[in-house]
Amino acid sequence: MRFCHRADDSPRTIGNNTSGQVAGEALAINKSSQRCGRLFLEGLTDCNKGKPLEPDRGQPDSASSAHAAGAGQVSSGKALQPMSSVNSNVPMVNEQPCSASSDAQGRPDGRRANELRPIEILRPAWGRAPGRVLFRMGKTTVLCTCSVEPSVPPFLVGTGKGWLTAEYNMLPGSTTPRKVRTSTRPDGRSIEIQRLIGRSLRTCLDLQKLGERTLYVDCDVLEADGGTRTASINGGFLAVADALVAMQNDLPFPLQEVLIGSVAAVSVGLWHGQRILDLNYLEDKDAAVDLTLVMTGDGRLVEVQAGGEEATFAEDDFQALLELGRRGIKRILAVLREELGELWPAKRRSSSRTAETDSASVTVFSRTARKSAKSQGKK
Repeated sequence: MRFCHRADDSPRTIGNNTSGQVAGEALAINKSSQRCGRLFLEGLTDCNKGKPLEPDRGQPDSASSAHAAGAGQVSSGKALQPMSSVNSNVPMVNEQPCSASSDAQGRPDGRRANELRPIEILRPAWGRAPGRVLFRMGKTTVLCTCSVEPSVPPFLVGTGKGWLTAEYNMLPGSTTPRKVRTSTRPDGRSIEIQRLIGRSLRTCLDLQKLGERTLYVDCDVLEADGGTRTASINGGFLAVADALVAMQNDLPFPLQEVLIGSVAAVSVGLWHGQRILDLNYLEDKDAAVDLTLVMTGDGRLVEVQAGGEEATFAEDDFQALLELGRRGIKRILAVLREELGELWPAKRRSSSRTAETDSASVTVFSRTARKSAKSQGKK
């Protein structure tokens, strides 16, 4: 298991350098942080201070994320392995709409308009499902699992084709005030979100080559601070990949012919006259326009959900939000690709346009049993 971390959120180039010089520098900086190797198992430690994070009281506060820059990680005494970064000469998006004032309001957590929240990934997470991932964007935390059943819905029986379906649920303590526990039937919002998750994840599979079996993706929100549906898609993709690796010896076709693509999602919106990326709760509740964007690794649209909250928006704003979201998804896909490593889908790989990452960086904490996953992939 290892941690992978980009040390700051300012534009900084480390290229593809994973040499001993970079690793040694990271180890020296973070030598005092080795005890943070139990980040997830001990309550998501604030590695900058070595203390447990303070629990939320009431609605999410406006303080900067506890996982802000400078919280480098090492585990098991091994040198830090920084995320590789690819520079792009693509110009940054103009985050200000034409009608925006020049004195734009700062974001509650101090991020720039085009900045993602820190991403944390734990795989395998707790449980017994073959695919299980704890995915965190900022404070939003989702446990995504993927289970396999040797049956399909009635309309697919006898066709030889498989299926993927998803369920989404917010635990009562994930938000304030407490969310009433769903006893029998999920509410309308949950049904809408789980259908979105299912549609998005099915784009990554060749269901005909999956065989007559169903992949059940369960996304349980442990903490909600905006963007739960996008975090569920991002974590769900990793859970599906891990489940397929675990069962690849039982697949009728090679793994590379079943998992044929990748997918990621992010939210964008108009907030106090600014176009912003990856909205948290405080931003989402006050946004004039909220847009959820889902795209495949080769840059194709899966879903665009956009709506004005008692407001309208111009077509120029819509196009600019799409571009801002596309750039954010490129960065998320780079994180997912680094996480999967050799397991990244061989077909429909990200095009050069989509694979680029611009100068805005992503803070990533990753605890992954990658060696175990690779060894399973070689069996």
